[in-house]
Amino acid sequence: AMAKPNTTIGLYYVISLGDGATPTETFTATCMASSSKGMELSAQTAEDLIPECNPTDLDIPWSEKNVTGKSASISLEGHVNLDELVTYWTWYNSGKAKNVKLEVYAQNADNTRGDLFGTWAGAFLLTSFSQSAPREGKATHSIGLESSGEVTLTPAE
Repeated sequence: AMAKPNTTIGLYYVISLGDGATPTETFTATCMASSSKGMELSAQTAEDLIPECNPTDLDIPWSEKNVTGKSASISLEGHVNLDELVTYWTWYNSGKAKNVKLEVYAQNADNTRGDLFGTWAGAFLLTSFSQSAPREGKATHSIGLESSGEVTLTPAE
């Protein structure tokens, strides 16, 4: 029998924003992503159709692809934290990348933070920011970040 995968009931993400200081940058955890966080890695590709040397009329070539670039995106959703609203507006309005760290933890059965899996880090642009303020209930937002340069993963020890 094959071994079972090592699974978790959920993931607990801590997203921290760098202050840009040199030589030592300070990262502060953000509270803007209170309900949902996600990360996606993408590869851009170039495609070629390479026919066989002696094709028949019915031979359709298979597509061959090469990776030409890589990128990462982070999505945040939750309740608006008024204390951080200006930070996000300033970042968006600057049009500049900010260093971001995304720590990924297991989620324990009691919904507490479990063991650290690793930390993703890189420069990200704030590419989307939307807010919703229903008549009843708390204001919410959705934030999109796109990588600008290399993103690294440092596994937990």
